Amino acid sequence: MTSPRLMTSMPIILTVLLAIHLLLQAKAALQQPVIDTSPDAIVSLGDLTIGVLTAVREYDALKPCSDKIVSLARFQRLQAVIYAIDQINGRNDILPNCTLGYVMLDSCAKVTTALVKALQFIPINCQKIQTTSAPSLFEESYDVISVMGLTSSSRAIPVSSLFQHFHMPHISYMATSDDLSDNVAHEYFLRTVPPDVYQSSVIVELITYFKWDYISIVYSADSYGINGMTNILELIHNLDICIAHSEAIDVNSDDDHYTHVVEDIRRYSNARAVILFLQWSQVRKLFQVAKGLQTHGEFVWIGTESVFSEAFRGLEDIASGLLSIDIPLGKHTGFTQYVEQQTPFNNPHLPLYRDFWESIFNCTWHAQNTSSLTLCDTYRHVTQADDFYVTEWASKTIDTVYTFAHALDRYLKEQCPQRDKNDSTSLRKCVNGPLFLKYLKAVNFLGVTGNIVFDSNGDLIGQYNIKHLTNVSGVYEHKIIGSWTRHRGLKIETDLIQWAVNCTSVNRGGIPDSSCSTTCQPGEFYIQGEQKCCWECRRCRNNEIVNSNFTGCTVCPSLTWPDDQTLNKCVPIDPVFLTWDEPVSILLLVLSTAGLLSCVYILFIFIKYRNKKVVKGSSRELVAVIYSGLILAYFSTVAFIAPPIDWICYVRRLVPHLISTLILSPIVIKTSRLYRIFEAAEKYKRKLYFMHAPAQLFFASVLFTVQIFLSTLAVILYPPGSELKMPVPTDKYVERLCSYPIECLVIPISYNLVLICLCSVLGFLTRKLPENFNESKYIFMGVTIILFVWIIATPTYFFAYDGYLKSALLAFALHAEATAVLVCFFVPKIYAVYFVPDEMINTCSFDDDGKIRRKSGVIRHHHRKMVTRTAIKNVGNTGALILCNNGVNNSDPDLVHKNDISEWTHM
Repeated sequence: MTSPRLMTSMPIILTVLLAIHLLLQAKAALQQPVIDTSPDAIVSLGDLTIGVLTAVREYDALKPCSDKIVSLARFQRLQAVIYAIDQINGRNDILPNCTLGYVMLDSCAKVTTALVKALQFIPINCQKIQTTSAPSLFEESYDVISVMGLTSSSRAIPVSSLFQHFHMPHISYMATSDDLSDNVAHEYFLRTVPPDVYQSSVIVELITYFKWDYISIVYSADSYGINGMTNILELIHNLDICIAHSEAIDVNSDDDHYTHVVEDIRRYSNARAVILFLQWSQVRKLFQVAKGLQTHGEFVWIGTESVFSEAFRGLEDIASGLLSIDIPLGKHTGFTQYVEQQTPFNNPHLPLYRDFWESIFNCTWHAQNTSSLTLCDTYRHVTQADDFYVTEWASKTIDTVYTFAHALDRYLKEQCPQRDKNDSTSLRKCVNGPLFLKYLKAVNFLGVTGNIVFDSNGDLIGQYNIKHLTNVSGVYEHKIIGSWTRHRGLKIETDLIQWAVNCTSVNRGGIPDSSCSTTCQPGEFYIQGEQKCCWECRRCRNNEIVNSNFTGCTVCPSLTWPDDQTLNKCVPIDPVFLTWDEPVSILLLVLSTAGLLSCVYILFIFIKYRNKKVVKGSSRELVAVIYSGLILAYFSTVAFIAPPIDWICYVRRLVPHLISTLILSPIVIKTSRLYRIFEAAEKYKRKLYFMHAPAQLFFASVLFTVQIFLSTLAVILYPPGSELKMPVPTDKYVERLCSYPIECLVIPISYNLVLICLCSVLGFLTRKLPENFNESKYIFMGVTIILFVWIIATPTYFFAYDGYLKSALLAFALHAEATAVLVCFFVPKIYAVYFVPDEMINTCSFDDDGKIRRKSGVIRHHHRKMVTRTAIKNVGNTGALILCNNGVNNSDPDLVHKNDISEWTHM
């Protein structure tokens, strides 16, 4: 877009320039000039002549142009104009019978000089202001049909505005400012390069392609740089791209300012991508300063079309990795040969060639100046000059000349068919600016650099090459890695890129990262910073997921946890329970197997030695009940290890209490009966009731039935079932266990504790029977162990953290109870089978009155000191084994005193 201020002030600027020039010309009529006006023009007139505004020499403060040639590339573009016109004049298919000429004027890279030189191309019929008292302002004016040149947008804009007033078509082959696309302010301006707006689009697409969102921009403080900066800001407005730092460089900026610019972009080290919207000379100066500050490998430079080879020649190490936008160019073989064959002596049309020769070989043609410079040699070849090359921009210059030729050829054929081919004046009168402009905009031909087609604004339809500066085996190459067109967009071969940035932060494909903040990892949310692409990452808690807009966290529902990959959704936690392959399960199975094998062994002994008196003397019915309880206790391990499904939970709820009662109830009955026998011996005249096996089984069944009732009631009130439990919300741990309220444990286990305590009390009361072989000691020991096991197991169960440990705890408690009974009540019997002779066992029985009698007669009362041997008596089928004194008769022949009962054993 054109600046409104510039548009408003342009006529004023032109008027002032004209007035100043008139005053200087008037003064020159009265005084001798003290300043040289300008270098001579390069003129080769034809039937129709093209004006050329170039910038070959440098500006000089004392005169419009110095004697120094600016660069090899600029001089070659001047040569390209001469070459192209010579080629056209030698052809018969374009402009037959019409010779093109040229007039080249040097602007010396200065805006004001360019304007003054442009005045010499104003049409002759507009020169109505000369006087007789002073030389004409247009004393050296040239009649041209159109003008080409001015590579800089800053010089092209005011010159184009000047030509606009005189309807003079003007074509540039390098000016790219968007201001020149204004079809109102610059209607007569065309260019064979795309405008900057396309460059900005390509740069933004490059940044987006490589996922860079934090960049720095260095731009020139002229319309070229300012418009480029403005276009980039507009394009990234709706994108997640931020500008870390931007700074303008004036054309007259000194080294200190360039140093300041480099140090500023260095401060934003995360913004590794640096866009250069500068003139090529500014780019070169920036690279020189960056090299002095040792910034190798710190940045990825992104340049516009002005960053061509001349901008970094000799500075490839600092520019390595550069990505640049390049207008499609091409080497013209004929022009290359033409340049290489030129010498100072075969250039009659180019008098500047001798100055050019002095510049590239650093010599002089004047013998008096050889004190500091060598005398130029005539035998040298131009290709022997240091850093000689043929600029590719010469191709654009050639295409621009051919644009005039093709438009003029069609124009003359259609608008001037009746012209006098031998009268150049008639040809010139036939050509007028407004109509010729239409033919220029309608041009469509295939040039050296591609298809030349203009849009309605006189801009070349945009297409670019993407080039990359890379080091291949020690040789730097600025090669094409992609392309961009308005219709197809950006295409890049990333495999050809060799990044030269020294950084550990890279994204996909090893591309250097240029971001204010790194992407938050799964499970992290964003805290927005001042700029939209700057943020801080904070991690959610273990049991939280990132919400949908990544600005906070949401707690996962109970029994769920963030998924391991994305951490943005809650998934059920796999429950934990006791499995068959865990060490605890294996230990339980080993103990159960050992207990079952012990039970099988005891059963085998009892069957094998069933005729032994000690086996016969056992209360078989109650022993069978106890034995069954032991077998079930060891088998119950399977229920505690099996997966906790609903029916398994019913088994786990009932098994511990019922099996424990099944073991304890016979023991209570046996212990109670022995205590009664003990009391009967003390009060020997009292008759004992319910001493036979049916009565004992009945009472044991009653005790077991009470437990069945209590356990059933607990199951009805609190139905068991499998449930999932998450003890700590912030731990990824869910256990599957059977529901077991404290009420369901307290009631049944309290009943069993009552039975245990009753056995302990009865065992304690009968602990002091005579002799050492006293079975009451083992009864008391066994039930005491069982009591301690359940006292410890019950609170531990409720304080246990893991559900599977609770299951294992109940299994271990039941194993301990069974093992205590096995050791304390059955091991003594096995000992008696093996180590007590059968002849030492004598049997007794209760008579119908409940009195203890021998088979051969009534046991006599003896003092215990007179006991010679013991006798083990099976009292009927009651299950009580009584060791009776045997030997001397007593004065009371019918009853046995308690001191004569030396020992009793509880089976």
